Amino acid sequence: MYEVADAFKYWYDIPKNERKIKGLKGREYFLSNTGFNAKLMCEKMIDGIETTFKNWKPRKRFDLFKVL
Repeated sequence: MYEVADAFKYWYDIPKNERKIKGLKGREYFLSNTGFNAKLMCEKMIDGIETTFKNWKPRKRFDLFKVL
């Protein structure tokens, strides 16, 4: 079973300059290819809110009855 501690140990054992290079490559990948940057995340949030307003359906009314 793969544990988080094993992953930390793996990266701890890699030289610092190699970790930095791999980290920058990973950062570049996420910012450019996956949409994990501030501008795209905000646009997705706005689109989601606008979709919610377009599809909004109010709840049905209900009646209250007094039971004796």
